[in-house]
Amino acid sequence: TDNAPPVFQPTGNIIAFINNQLNFTVKAEDPENGPTLSYSLSGASPDPALSLSSDGRLTWTPEQNSTIAVNVTAVDECGSGSTESLTVMARDCPCQNGGSCPSFALDSPDNINCSCNGPLCDVDVDECLNSPCVHGVCNNTIGGFNCDCEQYYTDCSSQPCYPEVTCTDVPGGHECGDCPRGMTGDGKNC
Repeated sequence: TDNAPPVFQPTGNIIAFINNQLNFTVKAEDPENGPTLSYSLSGASPDPALSLSSDGRLTWTPEQNSTIAVNVTAVDECGSGSTESLTVMARDCPCQNGGSCPSFALDSPDNINCSCNGPLCDVDVDECLNSPCVHGVCNNTIGGFNCDCEQYYTDCSSQPCYPEVTCTDVPGGHECGDCPRGMTGDGKNC
């Protein structure tokens, strides 16, 4: 009997995102329903950082915008094979406000789900909603927040007490502990 070569499933353009690892599984089917197919790059790799495992996992971390043709060969257990040219495009991740891109997209870089809020992370999350600033005012920023601490929680930073005397921040200022043993005074002047 004749052994038919594997048939690749159509993918369209594969989009990788710059400085993110592409993890894409190439898929082909054996018309005779053989148990396994073995995949390999046909010819030289278009980029030394691109690799293809024998089970069809294509990995690549692009460093700049580019479009490459990746020639993949699938071989069945009887040695019949076929080759497909895949177009892989490296593009900037369109996610905004600290959102992250998935490991790949198909057809268009805008055809993705960012890990964030809003279709392209255009909705900034209010990180102050959970009141992360215990003793201060929370200021929401794009992709984060900062705390403006109340003055009395930083008053001891100027070291107003006598050396080796404990300083405690209190509303409106600070309190100095007892003077060292053998000395008298208010803790500030001993």
